[in-house]
Order: sequence, then C-alpha cells, then structure tokens
Amino acid sequence: MFAHPKPRWISEGTLSAYFTENTFYENYHKLPHSAALHSLVHIVFREFGSLPATLLARFHKQHADDECAYLDAIDDHLDASHGKLTTPVVADSIVAACCFGDQEFGPNDWYRLCAFVVMPTHIHLLVHTSTRSAAQIVKTIKTHVTSECVKNHQTKLFATGYFDTTMRSEKQFWKVLRYIHMNPVKAQLCADILDWQWSSAKWYV
Repeated sequence: MFAHPKPRWISEGTLSAYFTENTFYENYHKLPHSAALHSLVHIVFREFGSLPATLLARFHKQHADDECAYLDAIDDHLDASHGKLTTPVVADSIVAACCFGDQEFGPNDWYRLCAFVVMPTHIHLLVHTSTRSAAQIVKTIKTHVTSECVKNHQTKLFATGYFDTTMRSEKQFWKVLRYIHMNPVKAQLCADILDWQWSSAKWYV
C-alpha cells in the first residue's frame, strides 16, 4: 500500500478558492459531465456488469423526478453487490493509478487527489482537477489498471462511462469526503473506516 499524508492544502475553512460556478459540460456516452478544470469533483466509476441496463432503466423509471433518489438507488445496489475490484492485485493497481496523477504524491501534475475508496464493484474519487478533466482522469486510471490486471484483452474490467458531481460549497465537499470514507462501513465490509485497506481515510487521522 501507499503511504500518503493528508493533502497539505486541505483544511476546514480554507477551501473557498477551489469552488466554481463553472457550468461547462461535455457529453460522454450520452451523459453530461463537467469538463471544467480547477474544480472539485466527485467521480464514481464501476466494474463491468455491476449495473445491468435493465436495472438502471428501472431505477430511472422509479425515480424519474428525483435525481438524488435515483443516484441513491444505484449506490445502494452497488454497495450490496459482490465484485472483483477489491481483489488485492486489482485494488492495489487502482490505488497506484489514482496516486500516479496526483501532484503531491505522484510524478504528474494532473489533479489533486482529496479522497478515494475502492469498493468491490466501484470506485469513489474526490479530486481537484488541474490539467485533466474528469473524463481524462477516469480514462487514464481505467487504461492503466486494465493493462496491468487484465491478461485476456477480451475481458472488460470496467463499465463504460462514469458519474460525476461538481462541488459547490465547502459543506458539500466535507459531506462527500466523509461519505466516501464511510462507504465500506455502510456496506458492512468493515467496522471502522480505518480498517478498510483501500481508502484515504488514514490521511485524515
């Protein structure tokens, strides 16, 4: 595992300069995504086959007028599912790929990694985009992990696309950060956030 201190630039009451009202979006696989740089963004991407199209359509029909309920339904399903992303070799590769683009930890200046957790079927990232958009970050991580872990190139590890939410306030940022770290506990994978191996929770102790 990778040792990583709490990001030095993050502390409560000092994040106001990092929030944006930028509404520049791009379409990626029929979904609108934030394409803004220098924004704080929560990103979720998932394992291939973890969310069948029929189930996604059912959730959309059930919660057509409530986007939050729709996303909660997806999240609850993913948390209750079994997947292979926390196979140690895969999870370690995901963490390495996430840290590789972080300007405080890795050799690149693509983004600042604020928080992450690797779950059996999906990954949560909270990043400050610098020189790469959310779409570019996700593509880079997926490509690296797939090349490292998938020997049969006909096998897909990750589903196409991702979900993202741009942070609009410090309150929202800390709420999402705490949610990311609590995800393994919520899914009953561990009793304490510090017990989960593939998480940034230890950075904030």
